[in-house]
Amino acid sequence: MNCYNHPDQLAVGLCKHCQRGLCIACAADVEGSLACVDRHEEQVRAFEALTARNLLQAERVGSVY
Repeated sequence: MNCYNHPDQLAVGLCKHCQRGLCIACAADVEGSLACVDRHEEQVRAFEALTARNLLQAERVGSVY
């Protein structure tokens, strides 16, 4: 897979928000996940916070995932 913005570069991963392939120049590390640099960093950060809250709540009520 190649980078969405730089088709001549190999992608190192996918943006967690838009699922586009990203090269090293286009990828931002957001709490262990990839996001489009200067574009989807806040959305991925919000998604990670929501996931963490949901997992914490699941532990409190004894849910098993």
